[in-house]
Amino acid sequence: MVDWNRVDNLRYEIGEEDFLAILSVFLEETDAMMATIDARMPAIEMARVLHFLKGSAVNIGLASFAQACQQAERDIAAGVTTASLDGLKRIYRETRAELLRSISVSAA
Repeated sequence: MVDWNRVDNLRYEIGEEDFLAILSVFLEETDAMMATIDARMPAIEMARVLHFLKGSAVNIGLASFAQACQQAERDIAAGVTTASLDGLKRIYRETRAELLRSISVSAA
């Protein structure tokens, strides 16, 4: 779910303090965006949000969430939204929790 190599490399490249600051901003922005996504959103807007989330997730190391965003983008292009969005939200919650568990353990 989490690309730990990416997380570790990012922590090494920018330092723990900056990593935690970036992670905090990522989670805050992603939580807000995930709260607004639903099947009634115009497809072009949803595709834009999903593309942004996918890129951000790759950069921070949330591989499963990035893949789910990419699949949801494909599904939206095909006219299917509800199942992808439910799965996307579940994967985000799970991946977010996994990352935060690890961060809190390593900070202790």
